[in-house]
Amino acid sequence: MYAILDIEGTGGKYNEEGITEIAIYQFDGHEVTDKFSSLVNPERRIDPYVTKLTGINNKMLAKAPKFYELAKRIIEITEDCVIVAHNTDFDLRILQLEFDRLGYEYNRTTLCTVELSQKLLPDQESYSLGKLVRSLGIPITDRHRATGDATATLRLFQLLLNKDTDQSIIQETLKKKVRKRLPKNLKELLDTVPSVTGTYSFYDMEQELIFLGKGKNVKSQVNRHFTKPTRLNKLLVKNVVDITTENTGNNLIAAIKENETIKKLQPKFNKKRRKIFSHELVLDEGDDGYIYCKIQKHTGRSSYFLTFSNRQSGMNFLERIFSRDNLDLHFSNHDDYNNSHAPKNYMSADKHNELVMNLMSEVSLKNKTGIIKTRGREPAERAILWVDKGHVKGYGYSTLKIQSTDPNILEKIVTDLNHPQDARHISEQFLRTHRGYKVEELN
Repeated sequence: MYAILDIEGTGGKYNEEGITEIAIYQFDGHEVTDKFSSLVNPERRIDPYVTKLTGINNKMLAKAPKFYELAKRIIEITEDCVIVAHNTDFDLRILQLEFDRLGYEYNRTTLCTVELSQKLLPDQESYSLGKLVRSLGIPITDRHRATGDATATLRLFQLLLNKDTDQSIIQETLKKKVRKRLPKNLKELLDTVPSVTGTYSFYDMEQELIFLGKGKNVKSQVNRHFTKPTRLNKLLVKNVVDITTENTGNNLIAAIKENETIKKLQPKFNKKRRKIFSHELVLDEGDDGYIYCKIQKHTGRSSYFLTFSNRQSGMNFLERIFSRDNLDLHFSNHDDYNNSHAPKNYMSADKHNELVMNLMSEVSLKNKTGIIKTRGREPAERAILWVDKGHVKGYGYSTLKIQSTDPNILEKIVTDLNHPQDARHISEQFLRTHRGYKVEELN
């Protein structure tokens, strides 16, 4: 659990400052579970420079609650949370200073979005909150006010979590987590798992990732591990101590993230993954002028249109799609047909070839450039898969049109892929089974 925090202070001499405004969003990695914001009467004068910067003046705060009136609420909303702020050294210091004046020792572990951004978003022109989020297409309103800055920090942190393919943020959070006791039973762990579409990760006592999976309903999928007595599930039940989940919003991003993470981190109870496809579909124009669709072993060359996990999968696809579009299986390498004899009373080569190429355009990413938009993690958001000349560059999330149409912003917000061919295979499988999705051109 995280507490996204922003504080506006009075300014003045070091360690003599006070708080003028505070905003906190309690965030479980998927959604905001609680929030709190308030002006604060600091019982001291505000530096004129700060008033000019924030718009908060002494008159506004005269009737605002004093810090001691808010202290209990702040403790409750941040309890058992990791404090996340843009420059946590400042925010935590000012907060601890106010608690010190009440004689209360306030300690929380922290994550700094400045440091995380420098690691996960290198080579930015500026890491100040305003300039950074604007360069990422993240809207920010009420700059230098606690609620506005905390909201922008929350959106930035969500992006950083998505960029963190090594799971270093989650690993660091788990290491800092104070474990009061081990769960009495697996139900306690299951109660922490949300019913979202996404990925889930099992960790052992050493906070090592031991298994990663995906599901349309993560809670149901995890429950199956706890209730079906397979050899793998028995090992997981015996070793699991922590479970984390990631809401991806849709199956496409979940499948890509699962494949990328397993190949990169190689959890010990996941099967080691090599290629997730072995065969490809290529087109070959015969001497008769007709285009033939052939399933063959994947060659590694870029001439293929589609990939399949095995030969039979490819043959099944051809049979299904040829039947749908009234194409004759003579023009495939289907086992039951002899390609040496043309079918009688069949359509012209031009019409046949047009249907075949339209079919390829419908389900193949070859030579395409643009984005595939799918459902995001919340109603106003869209998940984005960026395709460039048939190459899947990465995935990300967008709440504004500019984030999904400006290549300069796309370059920053998407998470790069180590296995783009796998991502293309997964994406084309998705397009084959989910009608209505397509590659949209960029402006």
